[in-house]
Amino acid sequence: MKNSYPVRMRIIEVRKKCPNGHQVGDEWLVEGKTPGGICMGSFSSCLPYLTALRFGASFPWEKSEGTITIGCPDHVNQVVWKLDRLEDGEAGAATAE
Repeated sequence: MKNSYPVRMRIIEVRKKCPNGHQVGDEWLVEGKTPGGICMGSFSSCLPYLTALRFGASFPWEKSEGTITIGCPDHVNQVVWKLDRLEDGEAGAATAE
């Protein structure tokens, strides 16, 4: 298996009010298992990008390598996520809920 990296999922914006109670600043660390407490819509939106980041991908449209900003599918109460690949000991600085 190739090396994999942990990825921090962090909420950076909530447009209106999230019906699942997500708030700006909530964050999870993903290291190969599904983190608890994230609504299914948000997690399903993030999953393809989480997988890519875990195995070293970057996205050419983003300003920084190893990061992406995406929104959940709820267009009215949208939660905006920032996903960051953590390298070289950064995982210790992230929190998991």
